[in-house]
Amino acid sequence: MPALQCLKALRKGLPQENAHDIVLRHGLEVSADCLCFGSTTGNAYVSEDAATLGTVWAIISRPFIPSASGDPMPTVKMTSQLYRFFPQLQNQNIEVPAGSVAEALHSINDLAPGFTDYIIDERGALRRHVKVCINDTIIIDRKALSDRLKENDTLFVFQALTGGEPSHPMAHKNS
Repeated sequence: MPALQCLKALRKGLPQENAHDIVLRHGLEVSADCLCFGSTTGNAYVSEDAATLGTVWAIISRPFIPSASGDPMPTVKMTSQLYRFFPQLQNQNIEVPAGSVAEALHSINDLAPGFTDYIIDERGALRRHVKVCINDTIIIDRKALSDRLKENDTLFVFQALTGGEPSHPMAHKNS
């Protein structure tokens, strides 16, 4: 019997459509009660139920899916202060699907859970300390974040810094 005929597809919990993962053999972790593997897109999968080990999978990390067409995607740049709270974003080339600013921010949240909680308030509007620009233009809709990103746009996320002493000597009264 040829070797390929004895292979069994174990797909439960793994993406079945539009999956662009290439499994990294050096990203495989095997133990008695757990199997984990990573892919080139940054997705990570785990199978950890001893009764179904290797047959049932769960995704534990879901970064951005590359464009299937190879078309350019909007990129995201942010102030370095945000890396203090989201170090997994540092030194990353962040690309998001074209669409609304809200969709883009939620895509970033997939890579760095908690990002939208820090940037967006409970009503879905930008927090006061955050500014967002598309290319060189501040977004207009700070409440619904409906401004649109096109393929070659850059989304800039700025965190305002506050506190400290005024640096100009005339700023001090009665010094």
